[in-house]
Amino acid sequence: MGGVVMVSTDSERIYFRAASQKQYEAIHHLAKAFNCSASQICRIAMDEWLRENFIKQLEFAQAVSEINDSTI
Repeated sequence: MGGVVMVSTDSERIYFRAASQKQYEAIHHLAKAFNCSASQICRIAMDEWLRENFIKQLEFAQAVSEINDSTI
């Protein structure tokens, strides 16, 4: 999932910006099709991405860190 995610320091709200105009339009198209908000589409997409990728990304980051540490 593309975009910029920022965590606000005054709440637990996360702000998302689509990486492209096409992504923005796709999110809004889905929201209209499912009669929900764009925020709900982003929440669902992030939930799915984290379930599918969180562990893989942590393992990848660890491997990269080990490679970087061994080449120093």
